[in-house]
Amino acid sequence: MTHTKDTFLVVGNAKTTSDNPITHQWTSFFVSFLVHADDGRILDAEASVILPLSKRFIRDLFVDGSLAAEDQDLIADIQRRYHGSSRKALVVAYKDAVKKYRQALTAWNASAG
Repeated sequence: MTHTKDTFLVVGNAKTTSDNPITHQWTSFFVSFLVHADDGRILDAEASVILPLSKRFIRDLFVDGSLAAEDQDLIADIQRRYHGSSRKALVVAYKDAVKKYRQALTAWNASAG
């Protein structure tokens, strides 16, 4: 994947429960999103999870989604299909990334004008 000048890397953060293995390894949960600057389309994603299969599953949930606005269908899809202990943190990290994307887009547009 090429990271061109019209992409952002946005990281959404969340907390997980104290008994979650992610908490023991990283102390918090985060998802990195590579997004197209113009429309917020998610080009790639990676989460701070332990197992490679979980990383791939989460990536597949998000790719081709968007950070331009909270996608309630995507959130419902996460809640319906992801049954790991970090499900709530995954939704919170996504919502945090939407907020950060909007901030990055505002800064991007200000610097272009």
